[in-house]
Amino acid sequence: SLGSGFSENSLRTGSVLRGLAVATDTVQRIFVVAIGGSGELWTLHSLSDSPEARAEDWSGWNLIGGSQLDTVIMSRDGDGHLTVAAVGAAHQVYLAQQVGSDPDAAWGEWPLLPPAAVGDLQLVLGNDLRLWLFGVGDRGWLYGRSLPRVGPRPILTPLQKEESTIAGTPVNPRAIRPTDPVNPRAVRPPPREVLGSQVLLPRTEWSDWSVVSQQPFVALTDLSAATNRDGVGELAGISSETAVVQMTQRADGSWPDSWEVLPSDQRIITFVSVSLAENSGGETRVFITDPNSGKAFTIGRPTGSAWADMQWTSLGKIPGVQAPDLVFGSKICFQFLDNTPAPDSVDAAAFHRAKADALRLSITEGISAKIASAVSGTPLSSVLGNVNAAARCTPNGEVIALWLDHEVWPGAFEVSPPFPDTGLWVYQIPAETLRRIIDGQFVEATKDVKDIDIKGHNTQLKAPDALQIDVDAKWREMDFSASVVAKLSVSHGVPQCNTQVTATRPVGLYAILAVFAFPANAIAPLVQFGDGLEAEQLAKVSSKVGVICGLTDATLHSLFLPRKKLPDGTLEPLQLLVLPYDRLVVDPASGIVGSGMKPPIIRAPAPTLTTGSFSVGHLEAGRSTIDMAFYAQVTEMNTDGLVYTWTPSDPTRSLRLVDYLGLRGNHDNFAFFTYSVAPDRKAHLYDLGTMHLVVTNKDGQQVETTLPVMASTREP
Repeated sequence: SLGSGFSENSLRTGSVLRGLAVATDTVQRIFVVAIGGSGELWTLHSLSDSPEARAEDWSGWNLIGGSQLDTVIMSRDGDGHLTVAAVGAAHQVYLAQQVGSDPDAAWGEWPLLPPAAVGDLQLVLGNDLRLWLFGVGDRGWLYGRSLPRVGPRPILTPLQKEESTIAGTPVNPRAIRPTDPVNPRAVRPPPREVLGSQVLLPRTEWSDWSVVSQQPFVALTDLSAATNRDGVGELAGISSETAVVQMTQRADGSWPDSWEVLPSDQRIITFVSVSLAENSGGETRVFITDPNSGKAFTIGRPTGSAWADMQWTSLGKIPGVQAPDLVFGSKICFQFLDNTPAPDSVDAAAFHRAKADALRLSITEGISAKIASAVSGTPLSSVLGNVNAAARCTPNGEVIALWLDHEVWPGAFEVSPPFPDTGLWVYQIPAETLRRIIDGQFVEATKDVKDIDIKGHNTQLKAPDALQIDVDAKWREMDFSASVVAKLSVSHGVPQCNTQVTATRPVGLYAILAVFAFPANAIAPLVQFGDGLEAEQLAKVSSKVGVICGLTDATLHSLFLPRKKLPDGTLEPLQLLVLPYDRLVVDPASGIVGSGMKPPIIRAPAPTLTTGSFSVGHLEAGRSTIDMAFYAQVTEMNTDGLVYTWTPSDPTRSLRLVDYLGLRGNHDNFAFFTYSVAPDRKAHLYDLGTMHLVVTNKDGQQVETTLPVMASTREP
């Protein structure tokens, strides 16, 4: 889940190792096999089913055998034996299996399989408890061979065990536990009395290679296998790096001779590195990477569903060094902010740590969801891939970091946030993030606007409080320059962001304002100024506006925390995390930096509703209809599932317009109505009654208000 991950502890063991494979035995001990520096195979295992990353929880390295090996895989067979397969020189396949039940037992080797041009090996246990070995062969066909289940293990006397060890099962005398896994000269055969005390595992033989699928137009370049929750084997492969294919084992244990092709996605150019898995809910899931974008993608198929109905999801760019896109820092860690007394039977420190961890998870989940919701439907949504956030208590205090399209990079928590000299907390949107977002939005929002030709633009972060974009462009063959400025400030502890546009020509103002900022109070002068053709162009970009301030509005001030279910089945009360601001500045090097001297507050929300209206169009005297625009703004309401219900006081003389000159008017916080009036040849003030607005959301929050509606005409 968001905010969690692997332990920060680590264990380093071995050297010059490559080609790792991991599996668990029948008692859930973890076994690791790896290829050493000379191509030989080594193994180590955990000493329990829940090891920590420390030397005392793991065995030493044992040598299995082999030489000049290149890749390795491992799985349990139908009797619970761990089996490894590796590809060696000249495409020979090396196979080995545990000899005894003791995790330190020797491993038995089969003779090398005859050379065959088979690669991309995969082991998978099927529904008939056969262990299947698959590989990609000539022309990208799927080849396979299987190892039948032996059945119940015989109970042997100590003498029978020793005789079986010597005369029956081949034993690798090189199996050891050396301290240096890359020094084979340290090998000594295990003592005879040790081998005689092991419970030996029965053996059988592999079938020959056979063609499983030679489907036309499917040429495998990669392969993955897994056993699903029902014990059925599944395969997924990549065909010619352009498609992903999948097949599921039949009920009788056989395999189909054809593949099912998974849906394509225009975001994915090249498919590489396929991996198949199943989650705890029984959903089969395929993962791939695209080297062109550096991103990972996944597609899942729930039980009973069809692949054709599923879609790929981007998981973001492959992890690496990547500074976060948003950073919050507090000089005091969360566990020290909560003064709630711990129950008598609970350790106080552990109690507050647990509460702090729950708060971290709520905040990181909430920020991620709010970012995605805030930019949905805007050009900024194109920069979102896999939004990730994490929170930790560090030596620098509490740090929350968020990435818009990247996995969590642990190095971000080693850097101190830019705390001011006076201030308890700090919030930062780095300059690099701002430039990437604004530049990306500008290009995306203008590329489809008819008749506008952008010659160039320049994004500037201007101290102390402004973001500015300067534009040189041409609109209908007329050159113009324009500037868009977003000014930041703080009012009563709340961050404010307001935009202003200037241009050398009116048409330039009109075009740029349509792209960047479209506040409700700017609709009237725009529509009155523009002719029909310009209004048409405005309509085409009206859904791509207002994200210069959108990112800060989404995260800077308040955040609804996710609600958990209580034991009685009800949800926790709504809680709002509020950052009381004292300062909000723009710095060319640091980006947007806000800070406060009071700690963050968690409280119940207090929703407010602000509304307004204005007439649109040229209102000369003598008109029989008047068009009105209404807008609303809510605060401290969760935006999930917001519904605006507009009700005029006299429905008989008003009609709601679903679309007004291409501007949305049928939902959200804008509404357009046309009112019928008695024509008057002189300037006249019309009383159009009132408009009642009710705003609700999925959390059950509700606010409402009634505003008078007035309009005036002027002499023609």
